[in-house]
Amino acid sequence: MEVRVIMEALAASTTGVESSKEAQTYLDEAAKMIGFIPLLGTIAVNPQYEIPVRQAAVIMYKNLIWQGWKVEEEETSTDIVPVQDQDKHVIRSTILQSIIAAPTPIRTHFCTAIQTIVREDFPEKWPEFTNAMGNLLMSTDANEWVAALIVIHRFTKVYEYRRKQEKQPLYDFMKVILPLIYARFEVLVGTNTEESCSVEHMILKTFYTLTQFSMSRDIVSVEVFGKWLTLFIEILKRDLPPGVKELDIADQGEAYGWKCKKWAMKCIEKLFDRYGAKGQVEKNYEEYAAFYFEHFARPVTEVVLRILQDYTANAVVTERLAFFAMTHLAEAISIADIWKLVKVHFNDIVYHVVLPAMTPAEEDEEIWEMDELDFIRQRHDCFDELHSPSSAATTLLQAGLRRKDVLDSILPYFINHLSDANADPKVVAGCLHVVSQIISRLTQVRKYKRDVENLVAMHFTPRLTNPDRFIRLYACFCIKNCDEVSFRKEAILKDALEGLLQRICDPNESIAVKVEAAIAINYVMDEQGEKAQKYIRPHVKVFLTEIFRLLTSTNLDDLTNIADTIIETFQDEVIPVAVEVASEIHALFRKYVKSAVFSEDADADDYDGEDKTITLMGLLGTLQTLLDLVDETPAISSKLEPVVFDIVGTIFESGATDFFEDAINLVESVIATHISDKAWEFYPLMRSHFDMTGTPGYPTLGEYIGCLHSYLVVDTDKFLSVPERALWLLEMCEGTLTNFEHDMSVHVNAAKLLEVFILQCRGRVDNYLPNILQVTMNRLNAGHFDKNVNNELVPQLLVVLIAAMHYNFEMFVHLLPNLKPFGMDTVQWLFAEIFANKDFVEGIHNRKMILYAICLMLRLPVEHQPPAIANNPKAVGEYCLELFQGIDRCVKALAARKEEDDDSDDSSDDDDDESMHPNRTLDELRDSDDDIDENTVEYLERLNEEARRAERETKAINGANGDDALSEMHSEDTDFDCFNEETDVESYVTPLDHEETGLNIYVEFKNSLEVLQANSPAEFTQLTSMEGENVEHLKKLFDYCVQQENLVHSRQVARAGGCTFDGSADVPSSFDFSHH
Repeated sequence: MEVRVIMEALAASTTGVESSKEAQTYLDEAAKMIGFIPLLGTIAVNPQYEIPVRQAAVIMYKNLIWQGWKVEEEETSTDIVPVQDQDKHVIRSTILQSIIAAPTPIRTHFCTAIQTIVREDFPEKWPEFTNAMGNLLMSTDANEWVAALIVIHRFTKVYEYRRKQEKQPLYDFMKVILPLIYARFEVLVGTNTEESCSVEHMILKTFYTLTQFSMSRDIVSVEVFGKWLTLFIEILKRDLPPGVKELDIADQGEAYGWKCKKWAMKCIEKLFDRYGAKGQVEKNYEEYAAFYFEHFARPVTEVVLRILQDYTANAVVTERLAFFAMTHLAEAISIADIWKLVKVHFNDIVYHVVLPAMTPAEEDEEIWEMDELDFIRQRHDCFDELHSPSSAATTLLQAGLRRKDVLDSILPYFINHLSDANADPKVVAGCLHVVSQIISRLTQVRKYKRDVENLVAMHFTPRLTNPDRFIRLYACFCIKNCDEVSFRKEAILKDALEGLLQRICDPNESIAVKVEAAIAINYVMDEQGEKAQKYIRPHVKVFLTEIFRLLTSTNLDDLTNIADTIIETFQDEVIPVAVEVASEIHALFRKYVKSAVFSEDADADDYDGEDKTITLMGLLGTLQTLLDLVDETPAISSKLEPVVFDIVGTIFESGATDFFEDAINLVESVIATHISDKAWEFYPLMRSHFDMTGTPGYPTLGEYIGCLHSYLVVDTDKFLSVPERALWLLEMCEGTLTNFEHDMSVHVNAAKLLEVFILQCRGRVDNYLPNILQVTMNRLNAGHFDKNVNNELVPQLLVVLIAAMHYNFEMFVHLLPNLKPFGMDTVQWLFAEIFANKDFVEGIHNRKMILYAICLMLRLPVEHQPPAIANNPKAVGEYCLELFQGIDRCVKALAARKEEDDDSDDSSDDDDDESMHPNRTLDELRDSDDDIDENTVEYLERLNEEARRAERETKAINGANGDDALSEMHSEDTDFDCFNEETDVESYVTPLDHEETGLNIYVEFKNSLEVLQANSPAEFTQLTSMEGENVEHLKKLFDYCVQQENLVHSRQVARAGGCTFDGSADVPSSFDFSHH
């Protein structure tokens, strides 16, 4: 390797011209040579080379390490170049010095590389790493110990989200390193310069990462816990470093002095949450909680109150610091000791911290003015609110309201402002925002809950027409939060809903207010039920139209949910306008599709850079809801077909794989009862977009089975009229059954489709039967079955063979000689497999099919029966009884489930009024009470119990002296019967499942036993010889068989010669499946 040539190639790779491709090709080949990666590291830190070359070198260095440091076996055949052991040794021995020497932009890439290395090599292959970090931390060279702190932070991030038991290497490392970090940190805190704060910032982030989910008591003892908390408090109390206050206010938040305060507050908040809150921490941290309250509860509370005081005095306090201060205080006042400290200040906090934080700021006004859609997205984006002072203020307010007398003392303040005709509009908007968060409390307190509706009438509904748009916005928001109010005066509810509708329909109204009004109506309708719906019903069409217009403007996911609710709630009103609604959805879909990029062929000029996936899925879901609504109105559903298939065609032709499943569901709804010529055009699209060989994103039979089943059974004549349709179905099934990358459930779907094809097309697809049988046998003998779970696939494949026996038994027998691998012995093998897999047979249909196969064999002379039947008639009889009992359990379980669902619907209807107008009062917390979350207590008790159980099991195992009896007993205790009343594919019915004309297995069983009794009395006696409870069970089964026979006869008479299943048809006695 010539360094000069590599340098030239690195320089060329950054030019972006044609020569860069040649350079990259050369570098890719050079990367395979030993010594190349260390050479890249040397180039990256050499100050004599130009920065672009050094950056290209370090980026390639980082990437090659990330890709090739550990190469999995399945990746060895790819283009990934493994890092050779010789190079690994060199890299580990030089990378720390490279980090020390590199400037910041290059150092970042080296740090990413070392993160990859320690993830794979520490501690086994790089035990020296700990000592190396320790030596650097104790160095007098600032470059060295600062670099060490950066690396340690990256190292800690490797273990951040691992389980506690997986963090031992980190704990062993920190046992040595954390005291050294603390020593540096203590000095830095006292220095308080912007430069020292940049290093403090790194240490704070490292400590937070180390302790945010779990904390080792060996590393952070109670004493060490206190030392770190002391420094955090010192950071919050100290002045900012010199020069920070002179910066512009907008720039101060980026200063490290403020970042340190934010992270110190964040660390305190997390330490209190997980280890300091009395009564809410795990048992092994209770000592820390007691220590915190003895030494730090008051100092931390005082410093937090000082931060909030500065925030109210318009001193510069960054929003993030204010957020964490309020979030901590909200949690801390749940403890009585801290509430007593805060109580005297709480009203002032509400008036001067909470209210300003919840009042629209100038920034909000500017965003609304300049880009209303961005304002709407921010307002309805839960992540955008994640660290806003407004959300923290809301949390703090609600935490305080749980305390006794707080509501009584603060409510008049806001009502007075709302009653003041001369109040500042901004203050009014803020007060509305605050009151909106108080409403839920008001509805739960006896003295207030009857008067909440008066708030709506006096202060919310009238402000829906206020000239100030923020007031109108928060008036809508307040009404939304009144969704659970018990409106005794329906006129108040009526006026509120009509006021909201006026906002939505007003062409001059702001889009943001319209959206808020639509959401408010949806919430109120959902909770108030018919009481509110009757006022919306006359306006459904215009309401739904406006929702779709808003969707056109905003791309807001919430609106698609509202459209769904309207369609489901007002079915009678929507059905007459269903075609118009579908056209609106169609237009919206085409608009958003045009601005989305699905494939390489899409027009990039139309792409607006915004991801429309969620909105498009919502529109497809709304269309699905509409189709479900009109499925019993063929005249309307037929008019929706063009819309559906235009959308589906667009999705499939553009390769929009994210929407394939939704599109398939739409088609499935359309073809459930009738298949038009237009619908048949989708069938070839399924075949051309089918995952035969692992095509990324293409659907499998798991997605297509519903459509394929409908195409096959809804119009079998048309299905078979085009030979390619049957061929494509069988190709998809065979392709699935030979692709072992698929989940086994997809193979079950393929086998089910083969069975349905055979039974549905009885007597019409003789030419396909040989291949179906062979494909089924191939899959059965290919293995790849999961023996550790309930294996549904083997029984389903066996049922395919049984279906072929039902299709044409004589033909099935004539095909046996050519059926590999068993030929004429296939039937013997089949019944051996049936009994070997009897524990895996589930559902009603498959049990019936297994019973049908047994009945078929029982009609043969005993010498021609397969050994599994002839050699042990008693076992056959017991298994038949077991199958019938299973069917009975399935039928009863399904009936119970249906009854339970019906009862649930009835009870929910009965409970609507009670849930809407609960007669409830809420106990307020006294000053001496701790606000302990019951769920938290339950969780902690469960953790402690699990710890005790683990300890007991460890002692038991250690005391067993190597005996496996304990594990065997545990295995027996955890063994249980996984009874499934319905298989995943049972909904895909066959002609045999029809209640009247299908297979009545009880009649079939009775007739078969009668044939057996006549042909072989001895075998009949053995088969029906039962013991214990089975004697009575068999008698009841025989009685039920007679009842079913009489029922079948009466149905035949009623149909006057209708087609029936001839369950007693003779089986030619020349067939011989014995072992002879």
